[in-house]
Amino acid sequence: MRRMVAVLSWFLCTVSVNGAVAEPFPRSPELEPAIQFWTKIYGEVSTGGGLLHDRSDLSIIYETIRFPEGATHAQRVRHVRDRRAYYSRMLETLAAGDHRDLSAEERRVLRLWGIDADGGTLRRASRQIRFQRGQSDRFRRGLVRSGMWEEYIHRTLDEMGLPREIEALPHVESSFNPDAYSRAGAAGIWQFTRGTGRRFMRVDYVIDERMDPYLATEAAARLLRHNYSVTGDWALALSAYNHGVAGIQRAVKATGSRDITDIIREYEGRAWGFASRNFYPAFLAAIDVSAQAERYFGPVERARPVPSEVIEMPFYASINDIIDAFEVDRRDLRELNRGLLAPIWEGNKLVPRGYRLRVPGGAGRPDPRVLLARIGDDARYFAQIPDRYHTVARGDTLSSIALRYDVSSRELVSLNGLRNAHLIRVGQTLRLPVADGVPLADQTHYTVRRGDSLSRIAQRAGTSVSTLAAANGLDPERPIFPGQELRIDGRPAAGLDTTIAVAEGVGTTEKNGDGSTTVAAAADGTGGAADEADAVGEVQAASMFGRYEDWFELLIRYFGPPQPRVNVSAADGPSDVEEKKPQVAGDMDI
Repeated sequence: MRRMVAVLSWFLCTVSVNGAVAEPFPRSPELEPAIQFWTKIYGEVSTGGGLLHDRSDLSIIYETIRFPEGATHAQRVRHVRDRRAYYSRMLETLAAGDHRDLSAEERRVLRLWGIDADGGTLRRASRQIRFQRGQSDRFRRGLVRSGMWEEYIHRTLDEMGLPREIEALPHVESSFNPDAYSRAGAAGIWQFTRGTGRRFMRVDYVIDERMDPYLATEAAARLLRHNYSVTGDWALALSAYNHGVAGIQRAVKATGSRDITDIIREYEGRAWGFASRNFYPAFLAAIDVSAQAERYFGPVERARPVPSEVIEMPFYASINDIIDAFEVDRRDLRELNRGLLAPIWEGNKLVPRGYRLRVPGGAGRPDPRVLLARIGDDARYFAQIPDRYHTVARGDTLSSIALRYDVSSRELVSLNGLRNAHLIRVGQTLRLPVADGVPLADQTHYTVRRGDSLSRIAQRAGTSVSTLAAANGLDPERPIFPGQELRIDGRPAAGLDTTIAVAEGVGTTEKNGDGSTTVAAAADGTGGAADEADAVGEVQAASMFGRYEDWFELLIRYFGPPQPRVNVSAADGPSDVEEKKPQVAGDMDI
């Protein structure tokens, strides 16, 4: 029923006054040269070459460049620069006005602009020569890959009342490459930037749903639907996917028109560059090439979707326990859940409660709920494994830090997103892998062990420190001790007659025996640690900062967590430490 309403709403929105169905993505004759240009790029010219063309008038193509087989990137760049300089000099000569005794090549270039072209036009043209790398081989590979998700994309678009043509957008954004990551930080087949992605998905160092084609498809549909609700026009909504809704609204205001053709022709906004101006024509070209794939590429056998089902995780669990329970190949599960990042696959984090896990499905497969039930109580966690950190000191190297904490350098590189294992800096905060804890499942009591803290016990039990302290008659500012038995199900401990209020207090920090630190705050629910000398450091952003958690996470990502006022550095010594939207695919700015 909901799907029917969505489709009906879209239909009513696209019916014109006279009753005819309006084209959601109109094509004006003025846009045809640009559409044909991108059709060549997507359907005819491979990444082994490209088109040397005028930046403003895409009907003017000076040359189709084919790079020599085996040419290096530097050689390709040099070749393009040489050919661009060649045509620039020719246009300057033609701009001088003496058109007598022209060579055949000069006459050909002059005819591109018209025999009567004036000197000013030709001189401007000499400074507007641009190279666009071909994409036909990538586009073909994208067509093959698209078969894995096109059925899901169709269903999502239909259910949300969006035009089917939008299915071609990933061809422009990523060639349907789920591993695509642009220089601007846009990721996945729909190329969400981090900021935009976080409006619709979870994006952090544990889970990045931009990389999951299924979840990102839903997010892209919601974003485009939002864009349409603001702009009231699908061409503008599509352009806003690249340039932003606010940017498109500025373009409408500056040009006084809601016609995408007028905006492309007239708008001169500061951020309205070649990529933004050509995003809509490139999208229309992608629709054409995709619809006529056999004409451009011959027979194309598209990949088949992998049968799968989705189950929402009712608890936290390690990926290894999930693999065992579902009897699934690790690579297959990873392919179905691309949003789960290295910390989960390496065992440093758990698959979180509420995550929509995609597992193999199809005929003959048991109900995923039955398989999930194989995970025993002792492997069901109530909360995520906490982070611990190390602050890089003078003399530290990544290998020495790894040795100190008995972890691998590769884990540190992965967990911290380091691009260079040899480049860390003094004062930099590194996340450290955390050993698996002991799940509390449905226990009612817990015996304190060496290294425990109230915050860690409360987190794993799915309760707050204040509740845990009150239930056990504890002052959260005072330490707990190994062997102490605590009631963890939220009910008062036996013989407890009164509830002790959580004391207000100032946060404290303790240095641990392994060099990491425990950050504790009496009033915010972190509590004292049992035998602090052996405790593992942790920072709990959510409980302390509430609705400012996202800001705090962002600060941690770039500046590291709050640091204790204690010296946890190694002795001084010799040191070797230091530390969107994307452009139209294939652009080589040379």
